[in-house]
Amino acid sequence: MTSNSPPWTTRTVSDARLEHFLLFCVFTAGKRGTTAWKALQRLLRGAPPSYSPFEYLRLLHEERKLDLGLRKSKCGQYTRIGKACRALVESRLNLRTCSTDDLEKIPGIGPKTSRFFILHSRRQQRMAVLDTHVLAFLRRQGYPAPKSTPSNPLQYAQLERAFLREANRLCLDPYTADVRVWLAGKRRNRR
Repeated sequence: MTSNSPPWTTRTVSDARLEHFLLFCVFTAGKRGTTAWKALQRLLRGAPPSYSPFEYLRLLHEERKLDLGLRKSKCGQYTRIGKACRALVESRLNLRTCSTDDLEKIPGIGPKTSRFFILHSRRQQRMAVLDTHVLAFLRRQGYPAPKSTPSNPLQYAQLERAFLREANRLCLDPYTADVRVWLAGKRRNRR
């Protein structure tokens, strides 16, 4: 197995960067990463330099400006993202140690988002982010994977195990397998 580490590993990243990355994970559900990134940047543009992303969202929430800020950011899915932002800033989660279960208690965060955050922010995690690229990869390997992320927890778990088997077969850790499948999917989409 390779031991590649995600660029956001918790040993080298500040709490503010982890907050930023988790918000990106929330914003990107259901849309392109570049679209989500730009929307998040627009939302956080007004933050005082000394504020972390969660501190700034807490300020916006307290001043009753969070909904307006989300609309100005053009992030879409305003209800889901607004609920997630409010719950995150109130949760006081430790982003270095929280589990997928902890994250999934936040409204608007499901299995794909929780795993995206943990897989790409911590070393040696055994989980799968079932996005469209991973699901297409699984279909090419002969698995009966749907075109979109399954909402059924049992189906998600079954497909997650299938992806981990395929990663093992390729002698890749789940993080590296995820990145390679994502990059291959992006190349396929450009054709």
